[in-house]
Amino acid sequence: MVASIVLSAWIYIHYAVARRLKTMAARVEAMECQGKATLQLLLPETPHDELGVLASALNNYSTALQQRQSELETAKQKVESYVAIVDQHVLTAHIDADGCIRKFSNAFCQLMKLRNTEIYGRPFESILHQSCSQEVLQELRAAMAHGRDWAGELALTDKDGGLHWLEARVTTIDDPSGLPAKYSLIAQDITDHKRIQELSITDSLTGLYNRFHLDAVLGTEFVRAQRYGNEFCVILGDIDHFKQVNDLHGHLIGDEVLRRIARLFRQHCRAVDAVGRWGGEEFMIVCIQTPLAGGRSLAEKLREMVAITDFQEPGSQTMSFGVASSLGKSSIQDLVRTADQLLYASKQAGRNRVTSEA
Repeated sequence: MVASIVLSAWIYIHYAVARRLKTMAARVEAMECQGKATLQLLLPETPHDELGVLASALNNYSTALQQRQSELETAKQKVESYVAIVDQHVLTAHIDADGCIRKFSNAFCQLMKLRNTEIYGRPFESILHQSCSQEVLQELRAAMAHGRDWAGELALTDKDGGLHWLEARVTTIDDPSGLPAKYSLIAQDITDHKRIQELSITDSLTGLYNRFHLDAVLGTEFVRAQRYGNEFCVILGDIDHFKQVNDLHGHLIGDEVLRRIARLFRQHCRAVDAVGRWGGEEFMIVCIQTPLAGGRSLAEKLREMVAITDFQEPGSQTMSFGVASSLGKSSIQDLVRTADQLLYASKQAGRNRVTSEA
Protein backbone atom coordinates (compact mmCIF):
# COMPACT_ATOMS: atom_id res chain seq x y z
CA MET A 1 0.00 0.00 0.00
CA VAL A 2 2.75 2.40 1.02
CA ALA A 3 4.74 1.45 -2.07
CA SER A 4 1.74 2.19 -4.25
CA ILE A 5 1.31 5.66 -2.70
CA VAL A 6 5.00 6.48 -3.11
CA LEU A 7 4.91 5.32 -6.73
CA SER A 8 1.85 7.46 -7.46
CA ALA A 9 3.47 10.50 -5.82
CA TRP A 10 6.67 9.97 -7.79
CA ILE A 11 4.76 9.71 -11.07
CA TYR A 12 2.80 12.91 -10.27
CA ILE A 13 5.91 14.84 -9.32
CA HIS A 14 7.77 13.61 -12.41
CA TYR A 15 4.85 14.59 -14.66
CA ALA A 16 4.52 18.03 -13.02
CA VAL A 17 8.24 18.75 -13.32
CA ALA A 18 8.32 17.53 -16.91
CA ARG A 19 5.35 19.72 -17.82
CA ARG A 20 6.99 22.68 -16.07
CA LEU A 21 10.26 22.15 -17.90
CA LYS A 22 8.41 21.81 -21.23
CA THR A 23 6.54 25.09 -20.61
CA MET A 24 9.77 26.87 -19.67
CA ALA A 25 11.51 25.50 -22.79
CA ALA A 26 8.66 26.80 -24.99
CA ARG A 27 8.93 30.20 -23.34
CA VAL A 28 12.67 30.32 -23.87
CA GLU A 29 12.23 29.40 -27.56
CA ALA A 30 9.55 32.05 -28.05
CA MET A 31 11.61 34.68 -26.23
CA GLU A 32 14.60 33.87 -28.43
CA CYS A 33 12.43 34.31 -31.52
CA GLN A 34 11.09 37.61 -30.20
CA GLY A 35 14.62 38.70 -29.36
CA LYS A 36 15.52 38.09 -33.00
CA ALA A 37 12.49 40.21 -34.10
CA THR A 38 10.71 37.16 -35.56
CA LEU A 39 7.62 37.91 -33.46
CA GLN A 40 5.85 34.85 -34.86
CA LEU A 41 5.77 32.68 -31.71
CA LEU A 42 3.78 33.68 -28.63
CA LEU A 43 4.78 32.67 -25.11
CA PRO A 44 2.70 29.97 -23.42
CA GLU A 45 0.54 31.56 -20.76
CA THR A 46 -0.51 29.95 -17.44
CA PRO A 47 -2.87 31.52 -14.92
CA HIS A 48 -1.82 32.46 -11.38
CA ASP A 49 1.83 32.31 -12.37
CA GLU A 50 4.38 35.14 -12.38
CA LEU A 51 5.95 33.80 -15.55
CA GLY A 52 2.47 33.52 -17.02
CA VAL A 53 1.75 37.20 -16.28
CA LEU A 54 5.08 38.17 -17.83
CA ALA A 55 4.35 35.95 -20.83
CA SER A 56 0.96 37.63 -21.32
CA ALA A 57 2.56 41.10 -21.27
CA LEU A 58 5.24 40.06 -23.71
CA ASN A 59 2.65 38.48 -25.98
CA ASN A 60 0.63 41.71 -26.06
CA TYR A 61 3.77 43.67 -26.82
CA SER A 62 4.73 41.18 -29.52
CA THR A 63 1.28 41.40 -31.12
CA ALA A 64 1.44 45.22 -31.13
CA LEU A 65 4.90 45.11 -32.67
CA GLN A 66 3.73 42.74 -35.39
CA GLN A 67 0.84 45.07 -36.23
CA ARG A 68 3.14 48.10 -36.28
CA GLN A 69 5.68 46.24 -38.39
CA SER A 70 2.94 45.33 -40.86
CA GLU A 71 1.79 48.96 -41.04
CA LEU A 72 5.35 50.15 -41.61
CA GLU A 73 5.85 47.59 -44.37
CA THR A 74 2.66 48.76 -46.07
CA ALA A 75 3.75 52.38 -45.76
CA LYS A 76 7.18 51.50 -47.14
CA GLN A 77 5.61 49.84 -50.17
CA LYS A 78 3.46 52.92 -50.80
CA VAL A 79 6.47 55.24 -50.54
CA GLU A 80 8.46 53.04 -52.92
CA SER A 81 5.51 53.12 -55.33
CA TYR A 82 5.33 56.93 -55.14
CA VAL A 83 9.09 57.22 -55.62
CA ALA A 84 8.87 55.00 -58.70
CA ILE A 85 6.07 57.18 -60.11
CA VAL A 86 8.11 60.34 -59.49
CA ASP A 87 11.18 58.75 -61.06
CA GLN A 88 9.23 57.86 -64.20
CA HIS A 89 7.26 61.07 -64.63
CA VAL A 90 8.97 63.99 -62.85
CA LEU A 91 12.09 65.72 -64.17
CA THR A 92 14.61 65.92 -61.33
CA ALA A 93 18.37 66.24 -61.11
CA HIS A 94 20.97 66.89 -58.43
CA ILE A 95 23.91 69.12 -59.32
CA ASP A 96 27.12 69.18 -57.30
CA ALA A 97 29.16 72.24 -56.31
CA ASP A 98 31.14 72.02 -59.56
CA GLY A 99 27.97 72.23 -61.64
CA CYS A 100 27.99 68.55 -62.68
CA ILE A 101 24.94 66.29 -62.69
CA ARG A 102 25.18 63.52 -60.07
CA LYS A 103 21.63 62.22 -59.57
CA PHE A 104 18.71 62.29 -61.97
CA SER A 105 15.33 60.74 -62.54
CA ASN A 106 14.55 58.28 -65.29
CA ALA A 107 12.19 60.87 -66.75
CA PHE A 108 15.11 63.30 -67.06
CA CYS A 109 17.20 60.66 -68.88
CA GLN A 110 14.36 59.91 -71.28
CA LEU A 111 13.85 63.61 -72.05
CA MET A 112 17.55 64.05 -72.80
CA LYS A 113 17.66 60.73 -74.73
CA LEU A 114 20.77 59.79 -72.75
CA ARG A 115 21.79 56.67 -70.83
CA ASN A 116 22.73 56.92 -67.16
CA THR A 117 26.42 56.62 -67.98
CA GLU A 118 26.15 59.42 -70.57
CA ILE A 119 24.57 61.93 -68.22
CA TYR A 120 26.31 61.18 -64.90
CA GLY A 121 29.03 63.72 -64.20
CA ARG A 122 28.16 65.85 -67.24
CA PRO A 123 28.31 69.64 -66.66
CA PHE A 124 24.76 70.91 -66.42
CA GLU A 125 25.48 73.89 -68.65
CA SER A 126 26.60 71.53 -71.42
CA ILE A 127 22.97 70.50 -72.01
CA LEU A 128 21.61 74.05 -72.15
CA HIS A 129 20.25 75.07 -75.54
CA GLN A 130 21.40 78.24 -77.28
CA SER A 131 17.84 79.55 -76.90
CA CYS A 132 18.58 79.94 -73.19
CA SER A 133 19.52 83.60 -72.91
CA GLN A 134 22.71 84.81 -71.27
CA GLU A 135 20.62 86.94 -68.92
CA VAL A 136 18.80 83.88 -67.59
CA LEU A 137 22.06 81.95 -67.32
CA GLN A 138 23.71 84.75 -65.35
CA GLU A 139 20.75 84.94 -62.96
CA LEU A 140 20.94 81.17 -62.38
CA ARG A 141 24.69 81.27 -61.75
CA ALA A 142 24.35 84.17 -59.31
CA ALA A 143 21.58 82.41 -57.38
CA MET A 144 23.59 79.19 -57.07
CA ALA A 145 26.74 81.09 -56.05
CA HIS A 146 24.90 82.86 -53.23
CA GLY A 147 22.79 79.90 -52.09
CA ARG A 148 19.49 81.36 -53.24
CA ASP A 149 16.60 79.48 -54.79
CA TRP A 150 15.91 80.20 -58.46
CA ALA A 151 12.84 79.69 -60.62
CA GLY A 152 12.40 80.34 -64.32
CA GLU A 153 12.40 78.87 -67.80
CA LEU A 154 15.34 76.88 -69.12
CA ALA A 155 15.98 75.57 -72.62
CA LEU A 156 17.75 72.19 -72.80
CA THR A 157 19.03 70.27 -75.81
CA ASP A 158 18.75 66.50 -76.03
CA LYS A 159 21.20 64.02 -77.57
CA ASP A 160 19.70 64.56 -81.04
CA GLY A 161 19.82 68.35 -80.76
CA GLY A 162 16.11 68.71 -80.00
CA LEU A 163 14.93 71.72 -77.99
CA HIS A 164 13.04 71.23 -74.71
CA TRP A 165 11.66 74.09 -72.64
CA LEU A 166 11.41 73.54 -68.89
CA GLU A 167 9.71 75.49 -66.14
CA ALA A 168 12.35 74.82 -63.50
CA ARG A 169 13.10 75.47 -59.84
CA VAL A 170 16.62 75.12 -58.45
CA THR A 171 17.00 74.78 -54.68
CA THR A 172 20.23 74.90 -52.68
CA ILE A 173 20.91 71.90 -50.43
CA ASP A 174 23.29 72.80 -47.60
CA ASP A 175 25.75 70.12 -46.50
CA PRO A 176 25.82 69.81 -42.66
CA SER A 177 29.40 68.55 -42.81
CA GLY A 178 30.57 71.86 -44.21
CA LEU A 179 31.21 70.57 -47.74
CA PRO A 180 30.21 72.77 -50.70
CA ALA A 181 26.48 73.01 -51.26
CA LYS A 182 24.59 70.91 -53.79
CA TYR A 183 21.62 71.91 -55.89
CA SER A 184 18.33 70.18 -56.60
CA LEU A 185 16.45 70.82 -59.84
CA ILE A 186 12.82 69.91 -60.34
CA ALA A 187 11.14 70.85 -63.60
CA GLN A 188 8.10 70.53 -65.82
CA ASP A 189 8.32 70.11 -69.58
CA ILE A 190 6.52 73.11 -71.15
CA THR A 191 7.77 72.59 -74.71
CA ASP A 192 4.27 72.10 -76.14
CA HIS A 193 3.05 75.22 -74.34
CA LYS A 194 5.98 77.22 -75.72
CA ARG A 195 5.26 75.97 -79.23
CA ILE A 196 1.64 77.04 -78.99
CA GLN A 197 2.77 80.37 -77.58
CA GLU A 198 5.28 80.75 -80.42
CA LEU A 199 2.60 80.05 -83.02
CA SER A 200 0.41 82.74 -81.49
CA ILE A 201 3.12 85.40 -81.92
CA THR A 202 4.60 84.25 -85.24
CA ASP A 203 3.76 85.33 -88.76
CA SER A 204 2.92 82.11 -90.59
CA LEU A 205 4.45 83.17 -93.91
CA THR A 206 7.83 84.56 -92.84
CA GLY A 207 8.38 82.94 -89.44
CA LEU A 208 9.08 86.39 -87.96
CA TYR A 209 7.10 87.92 -85.11
CA ASN A 210 3.60 89.06 -86.02
CA ARG A 211 2.14 92.49 -85.38
CA PHE A 212 0.45 91.34 -82.18
CA HIS A 213 3.81 90.49 -80.62
CA LEU A 214 5.50 93.60 -81.98
CA ASP A 215 2.84 95.69 -80.26
CA ALA A 216 3.54 93.86 -76.99
CA VAL A 217 7.31 94.41 -77.31
CA LEU A 218 6.79 98.09 -78.09
CA GLY A 219 4.66 98.45 -74.97
CA THR A 220 7.19 96.72 -72.74
CA GLU A 221 10.18 98.64 -74.08
CA PHE A 222 8.41 102.00 -73.98
CA VAL A 223 7.52 101.55 -70.29
CA ARG A 224 11.11 100.48 -69.56
CA ALA A 225 12.50 103.48 -71.44
CA GLN A 226 10.24 105.86 -69.54
CA ARG A 227 11.15 104.34 -66.17
CA TYR A 228 14.91 103.97 -66.57
CA GLY A 229 15.70 106.51 -69.25
CA ASN A 230 16.86 103.85 -71.74
CA GLU A 231 16.79 104.52 -75.45
CA PHE A 232 15.59 102.12 -78.09
CA CYS A 233 14.94 102.45 -81.80
CA VAL A 234 12.22 101.40 -84.21
CA ILE A 235 13.07 100.58 -87.83
CA LEU A 236 10.30 100.38 -90.41
CA GLY A 237 11.20 98.91 -93.79
CA ASP A 238 9.09 98.50 -96.92
CA ILE A 239 9.88 96.62 -100.16
CA ASP A 240 9.97 99.02 -103.09
CA HIS A 241 7.48 98.38 -105.93
CA PHE A 242 6.43 95.07 -104.38
CA LYS A 243 3.04 95.21 -106.09
CA GLN A 244 4.81 94.77 -109.42
CA VAL A 245 6.35 91.50 -108.18
CA ASN A 246 2.91 90.10 -107.39
CA ASP A 247 1.35 91.44 -110.60
CA LEU A 248 4.12 90.22 -112.94
CA HIS A 249 5.25 87.00 -111.24
CA GLY A 250 2.34 85.96 -109.06
CA HIS A 251 1.76 85.83 -105.32
CA LEU A 252 3.76 82.62 -104.81
CA ILE A 253 6.90 84.37 -106.06
CA GLY A 254 5.97 87.40 -103.97
CA ASP A 255 5.69 85.19 -100.89
CA GLU A 256 9.14 83.75 -101.60
CA VAL A 257 10.59 87.27 -101.76
CA LEU A 258 9.06 88.01 -98.34
CA ARG A 259 10.51 84.81 -96.89
CA ARG A 260 13.95 85.52 -98.35
CA ILE A 261 14.02 89.02 -96.85
CA ALA A 262 12.85 87.60 -93.50
CA ARG A 263 15.82 85.21 -93.51
CA LEU A 264 18.20 88.10 -94.25
CA PHE A 265 16.79 90.08 -91.34
CA ARG A 266 17.14 87.14 -88.94
CA GLN A 267 20.75 86.60 -90.01
CA HIS A 268 21.84 90.20 -89.51
CA CYS A 269 19.82 91.29 -86.47
CA ARG A 270 20.68 90.54 -82.86
CA ALA A 271 18.82 87.81 -81.04
CA VAL A 272 17.66 90.35 -78.48
CA ASP A 273 15.96 92.52 -81.11
CA ALA A 274 12.33 91.93 -82.08
CA VAL A 275 12.11 91.39 -85.84
CA GLY A 276 8.66 91.09 -87.32
CA ARG A 277 6.29 91.58 -90.20
CA TRP A 278 4.32 94.74 -89.60
CA GLY A 279 1.91 94.10 -92.42
CA GLY A 280 1.94 93.27 -96.15
CA GLU A 281 5.46 93.96 -97.45
CA GLU A 282 6.35 96.11 -94.44
CA PHE A 283 8.75 94.96 -91.70
CA MET A 284 9.56 96.33 -88.25
CA ILE A 285 12.62 95.90 -86.04
CA VAL A 286 12.52 96.98 -82.40
CA CYS A 287 16.19 97.51 -81.48
CA ILE A 288 16.45 96.99 -77.73
CA GLN A 289 18.63 99.48 -75.81
CA THR A 290 20.02 100.89 -79.04
CA PRO A 291 20.77 104.58 -79.73
CA LEU A 292 19.63 106.24 -82.93
CA ALA A 293 23.05 105.86 -84.57
CA GLY A 294 22.98 102.11 -83.99
CA GLY A 295 19.51 101.79 -85.48
CA ARG A 296 20.52 103.82 -88.53
CA SER A 297 23.61 101.66 -89.03
CA LEU A 298 21.58 98.44 -88.87
CA ALA A 299 18.98 99.78 -91.32
CA GLU A 300 21.71 100.75 -93.78
CA LYS A 301 23.27 97.30 -93.50
CA LEU A 302 19.92 95.61 -94.18
CA ARG A 303 19.26 97.90 -97.14
CA GLU A 304 22.60 96.93 -98.69
CA MET A 305 22.05 93.19 -98.08
CA VAL A 306 18.65 93.27 -99.78
CA ALA A 307 20.02 95.25 -102.74
CA ILE A 308 22.80 92.74 -103.48
CA THR A 309 20.69 89.61 -103.02
CA ASP A 310 19.72 87.60 -106.06
CA PHE A 311 15.97 86.92 -105.87
CA GLN A 312 16.13 84.88 -109.11
CA GLU A 313 12.89 85.15 -111.12
CA PRO A 314 11.72 88.60 -109.95
CA GLY A 315 15.28 89.94 -110.13
CA SER A 316 16.87 92.37 -107.69
CA GLN A 317 14.82 94.10 -105.03
CA THR A 318 15.29 97.20 -102.90
CA MET A 319 13.86 98.48 -99.63
CA SER A 320 13.27 101.86 -98.06
CA PHE A 321 13.65 102.45 -94.30
CA GLY A 322 12.65 104.91 -91.61
CA VAL A 323 14.42 104.96 -88.22
CA ALA A 324 13.05 106.67 -85.10
CA SER A 325 14.31 106.87 -81.50
CA SER A 326 12.20 106.51 -78.37
CA LEU A 327 13.74 109.67 -76.89
CA GLY A 328 11.32 112.56 -76.70
CA LYS A 329 8.29 110.50 -77.70
CA SER A 330 5.10 110.92 -75.69
CA SER A 331 3.59 107.57 -76.63
CA ILE A 332 4.08 104.38 -78.65
CA GLN A 333 1.81 105.81 -81.32
CA ASP A 334 4.02 108.88 -81.55
CA LEU A 335 7.13 106.70 -81.98
CA VAL A 336 5.61 104.47 -84.68
CA ARG A 337 4.10 107.46 -86.46
CA THR A 338 7.52 109.12 -86.60
CA ALA A 339 9.15 105.97 -88.05
CA ASP A 340 6.36 105.71 -90.64
CA GLN A 341 6.80 109.36 -91.69
CA LEU A 342 10.54 108.82 -92.10
CA LEU A 343 9.86 105.72 -94.21
CA TYR A 344 7.54 107.81 -96.39
CA ALA A 345 10.29 110.39 -96.72
CA SER A 346 12.65 107.67 -98.05
CA LYS A 347 10.03 106.69 -100.64
CA GLN A 348 9.58 110.31 -101.69
CA ALA A 349 13.34 110.81 -102.00
CA GLY A 350 13.67 108.01 -104.58
CA ARG A 351 13.45 104.78 -102.57
CA ASN A 352 16.27 102.36 -101.68
CA ARG A 353 17.48 104.58 -98.88
CA VAL A 354 17.43 105.08 -95.09
CA THR A 355 15.96 108.18 -93.46
CA SER A 356 16.32 108.76 -89.73
CA GLU A 357 15.71 111.50 -87.22
CA ALA A 358 18.32 114.21 -87.11
